[in-house]
Amino acid sequence: MARAVPYTGDLPFSRLTPKARPFPQKAQSLRGWLAIVFLINVAILFGVSGGLLWNFGINYDGLAGGAAAKVHPSTYLTFLIFILAAFQAGNPIAYVVKSSKTCPASLFLFICSAFMLGHSLIRDAGGLSSTIDTFFAPVLLVMLLSRLEEQDMRRLEIVIHVLMSVNAMMGIAEFLTNVRPFQYRFDGEIFPFDTRSSALMGHPLANASQTACYVLALLTGARMLTSYQKLLLITLQIAALVTFGGRTAMVCVIVLGGLHLMGEGYHLIRRGQVSLRGCIVFMSMLTLVPMILVVLNASGFFDALIARFVDDGGSANARVEIFELIKQIPLRDLLTGPDPTFVDSIRRIQGLEWGIENPILRLAVYQGVIVTSLMTLAVVLFLFEVSKNLSRGIWMTMVAFFILSMTAETLGAKTTLLSKYVVTIFVLYRPFMAMRQSKHHVSPSALSMAGSNLRVPSSMRANPSNRFQKVHGKPYASASSRTSRI
Repeated sequence: MARAVPYTGDLPFSRLTPKARPFPQKAQSLRGWLAIVFLINVAILFGVSGGLLWNFGINYDGLAGGAAAKVHPSTYLTFLIFILAAFQAGNPIAYVVKSSKTCPASLFLFICSAFMLGHSLIRDAGGLSSTIDTFFAPVLLVMLLSRLEEQDMRRLEIVIHVLMSVNAMMGIAEFLTNVRPFQYRFDGEIFPFDTRSSALMGHPLANASQTACYVLALLTGARMLTSYQKLLLITLQIAALVTFGGRTAMVCVIVLGGLHLMGEGYHLIRRGQVSLRGCIVFMSMLTLVPMILVVLNASGFFDALIARFVDDGGSANARVEIFELIKQIPLRDLLTGPDPTFVDSIRRIQGLEWGIENPILRLAVYQGVIVTSLMTLAVVLFLFEVSKNLSRGIWMTMVAFFILSMTAETLGAKTTLLSKYVVTIFVLYRPFMAMRQSKHHVSPSALSMAGSNLRVPSSMRANPSNRFQKVHGKPYASASSRTSRI
């Protein structure tokens, strides 16, 4: 009979079969200096934008410059960490095979991304860095995240909270001072009519999308924080969300967050678990609302909010013009991928200089319907695989991410948005970490209980009291008397 395989602390995407052989213990997690490097990598992912790289002479967001400058530093570091972790395991090939078996949908996305990369090379369509940053990096991040210990995940959560708070404060400061140190640039060119904040993450829409998902994750996840800490962070992020100008992100936070709060309030009232302290804090905050509204109105906060909804910069018209562009592409070219030069010329004629604000349509126009269908299926399966073992409430951030992804180029172009989203939900919704620790660390009481179950049953049995024996007329010899006869 096959010997049972012990639990090794892997992410429970798939269970080990009895015939599978686990890795050596040192290969099960990122430990020591490698975990610290991964922490730095996440900080670079959230804190380094194209505008910051431009200040160092790196044209990341533009077309000019070398191909090496078009890949985000975090992506380079992610590949390096994965290679080092594979060699640290002792058997790099076995490490890669095991990681692929643990995350099959991630492997599928990796293969589809490689196919799209080869398809672009054959057609000389360009956009190679887009595939690497957008799809390859999230796959490797998931495989690395699944090998972090709970203490490393806690440090990672602190880093995320700190960076998101700094990003929000920078966005508010840019709104108040009209100074943007890391403003989004395209080939070094800034857009003076775009007054939205850039903060740490560069493009305003990327900021808005990540901030909206983070706010919803604070509402339903982040169990390491107290309710008051969550309230403070959510207030800060919502204020910054207006400065980033993401209209769809604002609507998602208001609608989905409002539904969640109404549902939680209903259940609390129904169960009678309303906290007196919470009621006092809530009533105190209500008295501050008029003062806050006056201050926001005096600072021009609502003017910027209304202006953003009234003037969309032609964004809505761009979503209509894309269908006129598709009509001009022959069906055969649309299936396999048309000439990118032809697409660019039509796009500029149609007035779509800012891009095609939908990732599926953009991929279909540049890569063809076949490649687009494969990539869409792979991304959906990938996100389902990542989220299916996380804690409840993740559906809100998942719905928000899909909605926000459909309102801009996002995954259809070069972006680190998917990587940031995967890291965020992986860290803030991690219920299996306590289960992972309980498998390795057993309390003394648990050991004693386990030891008691292994003892040989005694011949002595507990007898009823003498009073019970007399009532029923069936006296039993006591334990002491029976042992005295031995």
